[in-house]
Amino acid sequence: MEDSIKNEGIATPKKKVVNNTTPIRVRKATSRTIRTVLNKLNRKQLGRRVTVDDVVAKALTMLTDESLEEVKQSTFSSKDHLELQYQEYCQKNGQVTKEKFLDMLLKAGLPTLKKSPESDS
Repeated sequence: MEDSIKNEGIATPKKKVVNNTTPIRVRKATSRTIRTVLNKLNRKQLGRRVTVDDVVAKALTMLTDESLEEVKQSTFSSKDHLELQYQEYCQKNGQVTKEKFLDMLLKAGLPTLKKSPESDS
């Protein structure tokens, strides 16, 4: 009985488990789409099951520079586009204040608003 009490305090070496996966968060709609694709791909009688990793790895090889740029552009807000244009203008034409840049954009892009006689009534 004393031997069993003594052995309980001794730590036995445990094997380390190598985990080579990482969780990635996606929207529920994206998850449903992936599951639908996987169900369709796994309707087969032979071979191992197709995994999400298989589908994503194949899809990533099919991405082009144009499609990546399209994804990047879709994340920009109007304010971001304005900032990019401002930075580009400053690189080409020298540093100007953002207020002066906005003034130039407004003068070039918007017609002058005048009161029409009809609006006075």
